Amino acid sequence: MKKEIEMLLVAFFVLGFGICSAKRPALFTPKNLNSTQLYKNTLNMVRKHDTLRLLMFSPGIEHQIPNCLISKYLSKTSKGARRTLETNFILKEKPLTQLKSQIRIDVTNGTEPYLQAVYVDDQHDANWTYAQYVKYALPKKCLILEDSSSEAGPHRCTLWGYKHSNTCQKIFVIKCRRGRAVDLTKCTEPDKKKAGKKTNTKSKSG
Repeated sequence: MKKEIEMLLVAFFVLGFGICSAKRPALFTPKNLNSTQLYKNTLNMVRKHDTLRLLMFSPGIEHQIPNCLISKYLSKTSKGARRTLETNFILKEKPLTQLKSQIRIDVTNGTEPYLQAVYVDDQHDANWTYAQYVKYALPKKCLILEDSSSEAGPHRCTLWGYKHSNTCQKIFVIKCRRGRAVDLTKCTEPDKKKAGKKTNTKSKSG
């Protein structure tokens, strides 16, 4: 009798453990993309007319790049696109943090696709002169880049997109470990035109 009770307890434990395991949520895993898919997705994003925004970055580079950073589309090129690279703070910070440049973005396919920003004017930021490896590219959502410079060290990444996305942030953590989200309340809305102040055109009577 004692052995039967022990067997019932074991069976109950196994059944209960199986139910708990079945209810456990599956870990998020991004879709695997080959180099050609990463290349094409990146090319499409840099050629998209919408404004790209810096949304997240790796800890340790917050003093190297402005948090409020955007890139506006200008024109298509044979290898990518011509875009701006500019700051868009609501409250202007120190002059050294201000940036408004035009760049040519060349996207190159290979074992590890990468993009290269080439400045076409005098004003430039040395932090963006290194090639940026494409860690992930999700169409219409986000682009994750990793600095190729040896001085920067591993996992120095930036996340670019149009608005904050939980999916993109999860992928960033998987590809680049920890990240810091940009506080967009401190940045302007690049795609919204500010309405001009309405003036009273009615003439006074009498």
